[in-house]
Amino acid sequence: LMKIHASYPLAKVYCCTLINRETDLEPGSMEKKYGQYLTAFNTAIRQIAPMLNCTLIDLESCGLNQYNMEEYMADYHPDTGQAVHPNREGMELMAQRILNSLI
Repeated sequence: LMKIHASYPLAKVYCCTLINRETDLEPGSMEKKYGQYLTAFNTAIRQIAPMLNCTLIDLESCGLNQYNMEEYMADYHPDTGQAVHPNREGMELMAQRILNSLI
């Protein structure tokens, strides 16, 4: 982020929190597959963004989550419960949060 600000001093930089889309978790758990915690990443993003003069966009609370992926993800696999790409409705949730953050 510091390099971005140095290279583009007039640019406004945005940081987004991560969306929890892991379905193979215990209810209420936010532990990721590799031992990292989504909440720890999002906490770090929330702390670092303002420290480095970046605008925070909180996508974690946009409405898309591990419990509604079948409705909002284009590549949802019912057998595995996994998905990566939002469908039109999922993108609209994300876009609305981003637009609200830009205003």
